[in-house]
Amino acid sequence: MTHHRDKTRQTCNAQHYRYAAVDGLSVCAIQADNDDHPTECPEWQQNYHSNRENPPQSLGAEFLEHQLGLCVNVMMVVLLTYYLFPDLKDKTGGFFMPSYPRGSLYDIGPQDLKLVIGFIVFFTATRDVILNSILKNLAARLGIMKPRNQVQFAEQSYMIIHYTTYWSWGLGLFMRNTSTEVGGFENLLISLWSGFPLLYMDASLKIYYLSQIAFWLQQVAMLHLEHRRKDHLQMLLHHIVTTVLLVGSYSYRQWRAGNAILVCMDLVDIILPLAKVLHYLSLQRSRDIVFAVFVAAWIITRHIIFLAICWSICKHVHGTTMAYGTYSTNTGAMISPENNNDILINIFQPFLDPSSGIVTFNANIRWLFLGLLLLLHCITVAWFFMIFRVIMRVLRGEGATDTRSEDEHNCQ
Repeated sequence: MTHHRDKTRQTCNAQHYRYAAVDGLSVCAIQADNDDHPTECPEWQQNYHSNRENPPQSLGAEFLEHQLGLCVNVMMVVLLTYYLFPDLKDKTGGFFMPSYPRGSLYDIGPQDLKLVIGFIVFFTATRDVILNSILKNLAARLGIMKPRNQVQFAEQSYMIIHYTTYWSWGLGLFMRNTSTEVGGFENLLISLWSGFPLLYMDASLKIYYLSQIAFWLQQVAMLHLEHRRKDHLQMLLHHIVTTVLLVGSYSYRQWRAGNAILVCMDLVDIILPLAKVLHYLSLQRSRDIVFAVFVAAWIITRHIIFLAICWSICKHVHGTTMAYGTYSTNTGAMISPENNNDILINIFQPFLDPSSGIVTFNANIRWLFLGLLLLLHCITVAWFFMIFRVIMRVLRGEGATDTRSEDEHNCQ
């Protein structure tokens, strides 16, 4: 028995060190590929299945197995209720269309939570269909025969589809909402904070923003439903901070700044999955080129542009634009330079006190948002050090592994 266990451990370790650098990296919503499927380790697989009597794990496994059916049933109930019961249209319409129309634009408020829930259900269903009915079959047609690799190819391809869609969409919105009179990088940074509080948004921006919130809430849930990774707490912290910033910037009418940060952060989440897909297709030269592009894009977007936005909060906010004071959410004009020190009641005014018609900007809110952004940057710095270690291993010609995943992947 001991000999069999040692042999199994050696086999798993040998498989582990054959993975390329990009195959083991997990950043943001992109998880590492080499530690999420315990099927390669027989004893671990036995322990995994023996844990099904644990109620939370069992519930999560059951949900993952039946997620498509559950989501389709929920969507059908809502749609049928909307069309069959006219008196309930006002209560159910918010689950699949924007609320608070103001002519051709939209306001924000508590009903927006319904659309977030609707998008969570929609993303869960479409992800299951795309992964299992389309991308796994595509993997087989492309010559990827190993079931485990088919799953990983499908997951990374789905991320490429999702982030390409949202990065392109977000970039288009940002460019469209940027005045042609804005010239120079510093003026572009100042424009992120100009016009506070923004009063209304068009349907495209509203759907983009609420669906992004829904996606990240779903990612938080999936961290608990799927196999727990070694860096679970780090990923959880990143997802929670990202979600809080998204919800806070949406509620506080900082849509342009939030749009800019999303575009800045989403680019690398296209490139890393692409490198992984090329790895599974055995296109090693293309994979290496894409990985180099990923590293360059990471540095530019995550550590230069992102920090420039943080610097702008210190330099331009309150000094050049967006002065402290009390503003009208009906006209956007400053009512008084006086302000209170409340944080939550002001940030979440459309949800906690929508009838007040006023919102205050103060130093506490300014430094809270900056602190959350810098916390997010600290996480990306930690990830970059791990990326750098992988780069050094590749340059030395050593087997490239993700240091966060070694302990999990090895059979115990």
